[in-house]
Amino acid sequence: METRKLVSVIIPSYNRAHIISQTIPSYMQEGVGEIIVIDDCSTDNTQEVLQKLKKEIPCLVIKKNKKNRRQTYSKNRGIRLAQYPYIYFGDDDSFITEGTIPTLLGYIQKYPDALISARPLFLKTGWQMKDLKRYIRSTEKHPAEKGYRFLDWETMSVDWDVFYTDLTKTDVTHACFLISTENASKLSFDSAYQAANAFREETDFAMQAREMGLSCYFAPHAHQINYPRMVSDKKTTKRSGLAFRWGHFKNTKYFFDKHYDFMKLNNMVHSSKGRILLRYLYSEVSQLW
Repeated sequence: METRKLVSVIIPSYNRAHIISQTIPSYMQEGVGEIIVIDDCSTDNTQEVLQKLKKEIPCLVIKKNKKNRRQTYSKNRGIRLAQYPYIYFGDDDSFITEGTIPTLLGYIQKYPDALISARPLFLKTGWQMKDLKRYIRSTEKHPAEKGYRFLDWETMSVDWDVFYTDLTKTDVTHACFLISTENASKLSFDSAYQAANAFREETDFAMQAREMGLSCYFAPHAHQINYPRMVSDKKTTKRSGLAFRWGHFKNTKYFFDKHYDFMKLNNMVHSSKGRILLRYLYSEVSQLW
């Protein structure tokens, strides 16, 4: 399988100078032709760090927004800039394990009309970072049963902890996934998701893809490793408080207003939209105490 220069990695970034020197290099894998970082008008020394990385990663493309426009704008800009036939949407606060891009390429070349996500894992303790292989093995003790739904739309709860041994079809993907540039260009990240760090914008993109007839999958043996919030959010917007929780609810309501009919038709939801939103509002408020 030819895997050279097939993928444009797109990474929006804001005030993550303290961590991007650890995350961005992980995306330089076999098959990657360019890594496009969109600096969303950071106020820290992001540009300085990126310029140093550019010396190590010649295919690093650095762009900076004239003003802070949030992730949706940055990702849409990245789509327009992409030069290769596939796009992988990465994160500035997470990294991928070795072989992830070639693994995803192998699957998407079999299923071209798809979004294929690496398995998301979330670091919580120091030992997990120090012994990553042992940590990954420890998460593979409970394989998901066939037909398991990672996201329960009725309660808007998600379970990323289960393990899957085969390519697994899902309702939507995680935030980081591989898609053909042709398909990505027919979609866009909705800029209406402004509150709470653009919460739900990736889920919205994936649901748009579903409505366009694409499929969503999780791939085994490919991993997107997320740093703990206390590390990644060191200098970014804090993810707590009433305003932030209200932003979650506001964006979730907008998401259901857009997609509820499609989700109902495809048996993703059974309760009324109002009932689902009331349950979700209660869960968000309860986390404040």
